[in-house]
Amino acid sequence: MFVAAAGHIAGSYRVGSPAAADAALAVGSVNRGDRISDFSSGGPRAGDEAVKPDITAPGESIVAARAA
Repeated sequence: MFVAAAGHIAGSYRVGSPAAADAALAVGSVNRGDRISDFSSGGPRAGDEAVKPDITAPGESIVAARAA
């Protein structure tokens, strides 16, 4: 399985290559409000309007645990 970021085509929310490939699992980013991040494509796929990204996950303002 190939996993690729949904990316961002300037001026469009369409998903382009390489995430647009049928064999690729396209991953988009969402914010705390569960909305597509401004820097992430939300679909559909460029060309044939197929549903992409395949999955989204939190990817904006993520704060990881840190050592004291």
